[in-house]
Amino acid sequence: MYVSGDLGAVEWSPKTQFPEQIWCRLNVRNNDDLLIIGVCYNSRNSTLLPNNDALLQELIREVSTQHIILMGDYNYGDINWHTYQASEASGQQFLDCLEDCFLTQHVTEPMRGDSLLDPVITDEPGMIDSVNICGQFSTSDHHVLQWSTNVVTGNTARTGTVRDFNKAEITSIRQKLRTTAWDFDPNMKVDETRIAFRNKIEYLIMKHVPLRKLNSRKHKKAMWMTD
Repeated sequence: MYVSGDLGAVEWSPKTQFPEQIWCRLNVRNNDDLLIIGVCYNSRNSTLLPNNDALLQELIREVSTQHIILMGDYNYGDINWHTYQASEASGQQFLDCLEDCFLTQHVTEPMRGDSLLDPVITDEPGMIDSVNICGQFSTSDHHVLQWSTNVVTGNTARTGTVRDFNKAEITSIRQKLRTTAWDFDPNMKVDETRIAFRNKIEYLIMKHVPLRKLNSRKHKKAMWMTD
């Protein structure tokens, strides 16, 4: 998930412990409501994740009480979205869950062979007018989906500074990365190695990515894509 900093999104976490999910929250409708945007991947590896289908349904029931856009790869290729029927029990249970929660699925055409694996789900039928199915992404066999959602975010006072990656010294960063010694102590724990790696990257960012001041503004439109 990538979100423009201009939209003022913040990370949000549901209670359901579904393994592969990420969410953000936008203040919309003059700050009287929240829009929750999520991306999920439903793995079909039943050996490692035997309860994935049940956890996904639990997650959907939890977030259905919110104002939501939910996208991702759910891997229910047996679902016929025109008849709202599935040939396998897991797919039918997923459909029943959506209907029980009064959610709308907006994608009508397949994007991987004859399968529609990447639904776009909202709590309001009119949130999305249409979903465009584009070409395949270079590293995926799924087609890219594109759509727009109109939202109004309140005036949020944003002060301070952030790193301006548009003006980063990319050549210098690449050169430093090529010459950096990555020979970490083999006795270090995984978390210690991760922290050491992160510190090296953060040092390069501090040295080669300038700061810019934040300006507050009002925003009205967001475009979302998934593959």
